[in-house]
Amino acid sequence: MLAAWKQFVQLAKPYWLGDQKKAAWTLLALLIVLMLAETQFAVMLNEQSGEMASALAGKEADRFWNSVYACLGI
Repeated sequence: MLAAWKQFVQLAKPYWLGDQKKAAWTLLALLIVLMLAETQFAVMLNEQSGEMASALAGKEADRFWNSVYACLGI
């Protein structure tokens, strides 16, 4: 396992530290930002789904439609 890791580091090192390292690190940062944004959207949609279910269970039409519109806005 350690040998495989050393082999990976040896192979990846030129990409992360070479002449195009700025692009590599920028792409990594962009990937992290996009992953965090996607996670936030998933949480927001999950909260709205729960709100819709609660509104349906409570037979609250205004609350339900507000939640639907919020989901469409996300």
